Amino acid sequence: MNSITRTPIEADGLDGSGSRHIDRKRTEGQVLESVQQLGSGYFDWVHPRYRWVFDPEYMIE
Repeated sequence: MNSITRTPIEADGLDGSGSRHIDRKRTEGQVLESVQQLGSGYFDWVHPRYRWVFDPEYMIE
C-alpha cells in the first residue's frame, strides 16, 4: 500500500474517517520522493518510525 495519507489528529485521537490520500505511487521510492518534495514543514506530525525520511542521508536528489 504505497500511498501518502493525511489524517487529522483530534483532541481524543486520530480521525480515520476524515483522512484523505494525498498521493498514490507504485513503488516505495516514489512514495519517499513524493513525501520529500512536500517537505517536513507540510506535515504537522510524523510518526517516529518514519522520521528518517527527512534525514539528509536518505534524501533523493
